[in-house]
Amino acid sequence: MKQESKHTEDDNSTEGTSQKIRTNRKHTKSSQCEALTWLAAQIVASQISEEQEETWKKQALLLRDQTVAHKLEMLSGMLQRTVEEKKRLLKVVRKREVDENDSDDIEELLRLTI
Repeated sequence: MKQESKHTEDDNSTEGTSQKIRTNRKHTKSSQCEALTWLAAQIVASQISEEQEETWKKQALLLRDQTVAHKLEMLSGMLQRTVEEKKRLLKVVRKREVDENDSDDIEELLRLTI
C-alpha cells in the first residue's frame, strides 16, 4: 500500500526563514558604475541647463537694454526736431509781427501824406 503524503500549503512554506540573496559582485559593481555615470550626466546636464538659462537671461537683458537705448535715441531725435520746429515757427511769427508793424507804419505814413 502506498503511503499518501498529505502536505498542506502551510507545511511547505518557509515563512520566517531568512534566505541569503546571492549577488554577482561584478554585476553589482557595474550597476553602481552605471548609476554613478547616469547621476554625473544628470548633474552635468543640470549645470549646462543652468548656464543656458543664465545666458538666456543675459541675452534678454542685453536686448532690453538695446531696445531702451533705441527708444531713447528716437525720443531724443523727436525732441530735437520739436525744438528746431519751435524756433522756426517763432521766427515766422516774429517776421509777421515785424511785417505787420511795417505795414501799419506805411499805412500811417500814407494817410499823413494824403
